[in-house]
Amino acid sequence: MNTATSPKWWWIIDGIILALLTLIFGFFYITSHAWGSWGDDAPGYLYTAGQWWADEPLVSQDSLVQRALTYFGDEKFARFVAPTHHEIISSTGWIASRYPIGLGWLLYSVAKISGSDEAWYDVEPGLAVGVVLLTYLLALRLFQLPPALQRASAVMAALSLGLASLYANYAVAQPMREIPALFFFMLALWLILLLPVTKRWWCQLGLWLGAGASYGMSVNIRETSGILLGVFIVLGWQWWRQWNTAQRYQVVGVFLIGAVCVGSLSLWNSVNITLHKEKFRDKDISRIAITSNFDHVRSLQLQNLYNNQGKFRPGVGGLKQYWEVLTAVSTWPLFLLAAAVGLILLWRAQKSTAVMLLVWFGPLFLLFSAWINPYPRYLIPAVPVITLLAAYGSVTGVLWLQQKLQLQRWSWTALVMVFIGSFFVSLQPSIAERQRHNREADPVYKAITRDDLHQLKAMAEQLPNNALLLMVGDWQAGISETIMTHSAARVIRFPRKPKEKPPVNQVYSFLRELTTDYQLYLWYDGSANADEQRLLNIAQLEPVATYNFILNTIHTNYYFVPLPTSPHDIIQYQQPHDSIFSRLIYRRISKYLTYYSLKLFPRITAPDVTIISFVVGGIGAVGLLYPTWWGRVLAFTCIQLSFAFDCSDGEVARMLGRGSKFGIWFDSISDRVKEIIWFGAMAWQLYWFAPLAPVPMEFTDLAFGYVGHSVWIVYLAFAAMLGNLLVGYLREAKKSIFLQERKPEIVLKSGLHIGTVDVITFLLSWGVLLQLEYYVLWLVTLPIPVLLLKQLISTYRQSNKPNRSSTTAL
Repeated sequence: MNTATSPKWWWIIDGIILALLTLIFGFFYITSHAWGSWGDDAPGYLYTAGQWWADEPLVSQDSLVQRALTYFGDEKFARFVAPTHHEIISSTGWIASRYPIGLGWLLYSVAKISGSDEAWYDVEPGLAVGVVLLTYLLALRLFQLPPALQRASAVMAALSLGLASLYANYAVAQPMREIPALFFFMLALWLILLLPVTKRWWCQLGLWLGAGASYGMSVNIRETSGILLGVFIVLGWQWWRQWNTAQRYQVVGVFLIGAVCVGSLSLWNSVNITLHKEKFRDKDISRIAITSNFDHVRSLQLQNLYNNQGKFRPGVGGLKQYWEVLTAVSTWPLFLLAAAVGLILLWRAQKSTAVMLLVWFGPLFLLFSAWINPYPRYLIPAVPVITLLAAYGSVTGVLWLQQKLQLQRWSWTALVMVFIGSFFVSLQPSIAERQRHNREADPVYKAITRDDLHQLKAMAEQLPNNALLLMVGDWQAGISETIMTHSAARVIRFPRKPKEKPPVNQVYSFLRELTTDYQLYLWYDGSANADEQRLLNIAQLEPVATYNFILNTIHTNYYFVPLPTSPHDIIQYQQPHDSIFSRLIYRRISKYLTYYSLKLFPRITAPDVTIISFVVGGIGAVGLLYPTWWGRVLAFTCIQLSFAFDCSDGEVARMLGRGSKFGIWFDSISDRVKEIIWFGAMAWQLYWFAPLAPVPMEFTDLAFGYVGHSVWIVYLAFAAMLGNLLVGYLREAKKSIFLQERKPEIVLKSGLHIGTVDVITFLLSWGVLLQLEYYVLWLVTLPIPVLLLKQLISTYRQSNKPNRSSTTAL
């Protein structure tokens, strides 16, 4: 006998292949998985695990929910105080999770064994690797092929599944129930396929018992796994004739015992929901429910197959949407063709296996196509069928061609190499995508990073015991549950759904009423909608803290209650060192501008204030054009206000944590442009309205302002513009080269210095008011050579200091 083909050696090869698959997909999935989720259904499963972790009941009467029901008198208006993904099931404030509890229990069990509440984030990617391995093992048991071809088809099926974007993205996201439910279903299937290996009857009963328990766990996790019972019926029928009556009862009995024992988790939860559930809403159809939102089965309609009316691509139809999902499963052009060929050839060679795969795929495809919202992830449990058929079709299709065409050995070898080569080449984009994900740690599908999770936990620890955190903004749905999962903090969300939003004034009054028992906090970010902004405008808030998170690759600042309660609160956000006129005049004005800007427009940003400063300065330039009393008052007021707003933009940036390099650059550019406009407007006024310049012009005429219709006033204004641009350029260039914080040029005392911009603004505004515009131009222009020389000397001295980091511009 050839030892290379003996079962012993193939077991060794199988072990090596399984180890390699574990290493490859363990690296892709486990080393870069998410550490939580901020949206969709995933936080609901985490929250259930957190309730077990904290020894809290899954179905409970919530005093805050009961209080909201009493206050609003309408269940839909009270939903915002219940945990996300929970349903209010009675008028007395009882709440329950909307989902089956199997995944939550599984996450909790892993965390309990490891002793860490973060261990459950390894469950999803770990089970995803397990599904890839089970795909390989199922191919070995299902397909009756020579050993080498069995392994080839099994490897192809495992790689196709593991690298499919639809599957791989959810393998690293957290945590959706499709992959865990699929794992336990496939495990049950594999256990039954091991029956030919065992000879002892009690071993076979043990396999059926384990299969029943595993299948029960699959249903615990996702109740729609119940439609896959037909797969086990098909497998059982193949053995039915070989058993006597007693054996049939025993097999059915142990399978059901295993399923019921594990499924008792869901049965227990269903009983608790049913005991407290009341038909007090229009959507309720029964007091008996498997899950709290079991009534959503009403969304199943035949018309959804071709004309879906859900929120996901309405009007398209589930069949068309899922066909598009299937075409995108693999980047191999021949993938679906190979699956079709595989089904035909499998039907001819192993009809019972083909029927079993059709019973696996068909009900899932049709059921979710008839759902009102056919999300792509719903089809994940059916994807292994397509990869198995495609792998079988590829291998047997090549054999069929070899037999029909009677190819010589070298021709057949070349054909096989072309098939194998095209398959592996087609996998390169998927492999590159996985490598990029690991390299960049790019969160997918509303995932959060480990740093985000630790910041959330640290943030929650800072809240007092009686804290109630209200979340506004786009991130509220999942983050609220993530915080409550890992802490004792209570979090509610501002209602956003149109049918669930009470009037803002009612929400505010309800929150004010809660202050008798809770210390209210606010989570706020720039994504707050109009109603949330209205709430902020009427609320009295005090700033607490600012946090930076990286969610879904979007860098967003989050903070508690950023609005000040009085202008005095702005002082702490003003610069510790400032110029003399800013300290004496403009900061005293800017704190009021900042306070009322934030109070009236909470979403305002520093660049917005810079634009306001520029516009106000432009209005002041209009006053500079006319030597009338109203023009002088307008110019004086607007120029002063413009600089006060110029101080305010920095205060807004520091207070809201929204400062940016662009904002600093934009502020500097706007200052230079305003100065040019002001100098130009003054030159225009003096050219047309100043006393006429005599011809020829004497120096005394120039000194006393006889410059009307004279080119000299144009020269003077141009010198002022150019000089200020040069001074500003040298100052900013030095700042960009010497990469440390810029220090004032002329320091009067600690925290006080002379600044160019505020000096020019002060002289300009008062000079216009006192009709001294012409002399202001001279006062601005004459010191320019000295300022330029000062910048050059300062830069030279600074360049000779050691340990300076610099950049070189070419």
